[in-house]
Amino acid sequence: MQPKEARVGIEVKVDDLHPIAYRRGMVGTIVGLWGGEEPVAVDVRCADGRHRLFCPYDLEEIATPPPPARSSWWHSKRGGGSA
Repeated sequence: MQPKEARVGIEVKVDDLHPIAYRRGMVGTIVGLWGGEEPVAVDVRCADGRHRLFCPYDLEEIATPPPPARSSWWHSKRGGGSA
C-alpha cells in the first residue's frame, strides 16, 4: 500500500514479506495515521483487539464485499412491481 492510499476505516492485511514472520497475514482495521501529508506509520487494530504500528508499505487493502442486498420479499407478495 502506498502511504497516500492509507486511510482510517479500511480493512488491511500484513504483507506476506513482512520481516516479522508471525505478523505476516494478520488482518485488521486502520484506526490512525501518523506523520505529515503522507503517513509514515499506520495504527492498525488487529483481529485480536491489539493495536500495532506498521509502515504503509507492509500492508495491503482487503477488498470488503458489499453489504448484502436487502430482501424484497414483500415485493413478491404484492406482485413484484414498484409502487
